[in-house]
Amino acid sequence: MSEDLINKILELVKSGRGDAGRLNHIVETLRRGSPLYSSDQKYIEALLGDAKSNSDQTPKAVEPQNTEQSDLREKLARGEITIEEYDILTELRKKRSSQRLSWRKNKTLSLILSLAPGLVGLQGLGYFQLRKYRQGIEVLAVSIIAIVLFFAIPVMDRSDESILPSVAVLRSILVVIWLSILGWQFYDTKKLFEEAITDRRDRSYKSRQLRSIGRKYCLAMGGLGILALLGITYTRIF
Repeated sequence: MSEDLINKILELVKSGRGDAGRLNHIVETLRRGSPLYSSDQKYIEALLGDAKSNSDQTPKAVEPQNTEQSDLREKLARGEITIEEYDILTELRKKRSSQRLSWRKNKTLSLILSLAPGLVGLQGLGYFQLRKYRQGIEVLAVSIIAIVLFFAIPVMDRSDESILPSVAVLRSILVVIWLSILGWQFYDTKKLFEEAITDRRDRSYKSRQLRSIGRKYCLAMGGLGILALLGITYTRIF
């Protein structure tokens, strides 16, 4: 077993991996039959694991967590980080992976909350699942106002000279506004979840800005439409 390990270490030296001086010292230690320090043992395991992952690499897409672990091994091999730092960073990577799995489990729940309650007028609940309370309150408020107006329009006092469109037209306008908000908040919730799952540190600032503008535009147009209907109604009644 020691001879096999020595041969593997010598292959690492020939391929230029790791610190040649440290590897030669480890080889001499093994040849003397002396036990290795735990730090040297982990150092060798990291180098051998990295060499194996490189030899087994295929054109298939590499999982982000595997790439990150390989980067850590490379840094350890180059002496950029210590064994203690390597252990800490590896543990942090495992925790992040478990957190991503937890986010995936909650994704379906959040999307259901953003869509299903919206079909009965309670839009924006998906934002609360993501702790985006301000966005959730904005969408929910506009949605409730639209629903109230939808049912209030038929009972408004109307005359033959009323400047208001027909009940059907007014309701159609509200339905279009309501469906637009429903579609947008579902899309926005899905995007927010995708960003949380993939943990993209390089996600585009421009993309975030465009989505923020789109959400504000959708809410503003919905609010203006509802305010216009309220203004017409107020003028007619008073």
